Amino acid sequence: MVKPSLYAQKRLAWAQRVDFGHPVTAFLINAHFASCCCVANSFGHVRRTPDGEFADGHLIRTSDIQQITDWTDFWAIYTRSGSYYIVVTFDSKGGRASLSQLIKTVLKGFHFTPGGLH
Repeated sequence: MVKPSLYAQKRLAWAQRVDFGHPVTAFLINAHFASCCCVANSFGHVRRTPDGEFADGHLIRTSDIQQITDWTDFWAIYTRSGSYYIVVTFDSKGGRASLSQLIKTVLKGFHFTPGGLH
């Protein structure tokens, strides 16, 4: 579990006040993109359980990303499973660059991760 930096806390509070036009599944900090998904620490996850699953600060891996939207101050990602995440901060070690790389990959075309192995 990760405690957000003061900067991330301020951005998180700001993001939670914005109307993104869709119900938000969770807010993500320290986001990094790889293999057409996002790995980040989630906050305010709608499927958080009393036993700690999806608790604030836990690391998650999203399903494959279907759509990316730039909201000027934040990025929104819509995933194959129907989740809608808001990227609050990027990982300091190449998180923003990984988003740029994902966008380039998507523009070239890609195949979704298979649902199972052969």
